Amino acid sequence: MKNKQPTPKSTTTHIAALSLVLAAFCLPTAQLQAQGRGSPPTPVDFTQTLSGFCSFDIFAQVTGKTGVISLPDGGFIFTAPATRVTRTNLSDTTKSVTLSLTGSAEIGPVQNGTITEIFRGRNVVAFGPFAPSPNQLLFLIGTWTVVIDANTGHVLQGPTGNGQMTDVCGLLD
Repeated sequence: MKNKQPTPKSTTTHIAALSLVLAAFCLPTAQLQAQGRGSPPTPVDFTQTLSGFCSFDIFAQVTGKTGVISLPDGGFIFTAPATRVTRTNLSDTTKSVTLSLTGSAEIGPVQNGTITEIFRGRNVVAFGPFAPSPNQLLFLIGTWTVVIDANTGHVLQGPTGNGQMTDVCGLLD
């Protein structure tokens, strides 16, 4: 696995998705707050085709469980116990990888115009076309932080942290 830490840049960036699990599970803030502190994780099983992150399209099959915990400060923790994703290169279907995504993503409340996201454990994070390193699909192991402008959704810093950062496209190329 490659280890790399991109340096923060002041260019306009934004995060396209937190991870496949979060994209499938995200609920409006008001709905999450109405649910109280959280509930036991619920099963998840879905497929998705991703374009624009690699020089080829990716098919993803996600299975496992996801949950959300509302924090007293207005933030949330998204959990993914026993969650796995199998990603396949659609240009060469003999190339695939199965990843365990048993991490969590803590999304903090808005403070001073920013939102801090902390990824712990094993997560996949997708960055869109205007990120410092555009169109990246990263497999993160460890503790990683991303700071986002609350008004624009642009990434101001990150991911920075400790652990392993792997380009998912490289795993499928």
